[in-house]
Amino acid sequence: MKANQVISANPGKAAEKQSAEQKAGFLSRIFFTWMIPFFKFAYAKRATLSIDDMPDLPADFSLDKHNHRMRLIWDEERKKEKPSLIRAVWNFSKGQLQQTILYMWTAQIFNTALPVLVSLVVKVIEGELDVKWSYVLVGSVVVSTIAISCLIQHGWHRQTKLTLSVWCGLTSLVFEKPTTMTSSDMSNFTQGELVNFLA
Repeated sequence: MKANQVISANPGKAAEKQSAEQKAGFLSRIFFTWMIPFFKFAYAKRATLSIDDMPDLPADFSLDKHNHRMRLIWDEERKKEKPSLIRAVWNFSKGQLQQTILYMWTAQIFNTALPVLVSLVVKVIEGELDVKWSYVLVGSVVVSTIAISCLIQHGWHRQTKLTLSVWCGLTSLVFEKPTTMTSSDMSNFTQGELVNFLA
């Protein structure tokens, strides 16, 4: 599914072909190495990329998938005495949002520990701690630095995917009614109002 196929009319068909991210292994996903083939292709082409050059997108970006899920959530929300679009969006996105927050907070924990580790390394250098701790502390600093970078990048990546998912769901929900209006329904509105519906 290419980038211009986000609004595929057939979610089942759109999911037939896996994206590079979906096919990537565990380490490839952690370090985003699944993006390297596209970077190599773009560099080798040395020209403006067209939409056909874009890599396949995950099936998660299917508009129909988000439309169906958002519609179900909104229909349930409308049954309540005081329906809220904000609450519906929260129910739609809370799982991914919680994962994003988890990544960011875990990165902050490592980020908080990093100065402590560095100060201990300094103590080893100054002779206040046994030199045998130097390897452990330096290794911990390196691992913490890599973990912080990976966690923050994954947090941003999930946040971007979440934003696009909410955008797809709300867009399809907003434009669902105008696209299903019959001629008799349209006759109840002026031409200007119809333009506003579809603008």
